[in-house]
Amino acid sequence: MTMSSSKKHTEAQGAEQSAPASQAEASAQEQEFSPLEILEQEVAKWKDQFARAQAEFENSRKRLENRQAEAVKQASARVIKNMIPSLDDLEYAEKHAAESGREAEAKGIHAIAEKMLGAFIKEGVSVINPLDEPFDHNTCNAVQMVTDAEKPDQTVVQVLQKGYELNGVVLRPAMVIVSTGGAPAK
Repeated sequence: MTMSSSKKHTEAQGAEQSAPASQAEASAQEQEFSPLEILEQEVAKWKDQFARAQAEFENSRKRLENRQAEAVKQASARVIKNMIPSLDDLEYAEKHAAESGREAEAKGIHAIAEKMLGAFIKEGVSVINPLDEPFDHNTCNAVQMVTDAEKPDQTVVQVLQKGYELNGVVLRPAMVIVSTGGAPAK
């Protein structure tokens, strides 16, 4: 036997002797716990796993509810956005009927437009009608600038088409004419 092979043999014997020692230590540690304590530890482990699974289920349920609520909001926004031109048409028809001297017809069209707008408002829609307010590029689309020394600079002087927003999200910006040449806006 060479020196290196005897060294390996000694190490292997040492490992074999330490294995029973570690098994003995493990069984000694197990013997330190009574069967009741072992069962209590097992119950605690299962309770922890149950609590984690329940928390994950609740989190999944909340995520699903949030996704469903967002899908409903998006669908509502799409429907309202698609109906806004119809409301515009009713307002134009009302204006034309009134200008043509057909007051009864204008009143009827106005009633229909008001019902439609009321339904929009119930869904969280608000009208953007910024007349005489400072121009806000987030809610308005300026299509023309006019010189008006009497109005503060960058003030909406005419609303060509009302805008609409749903729960703070602009569905359609207001189409406006903005003043220029006046005193700086405050």
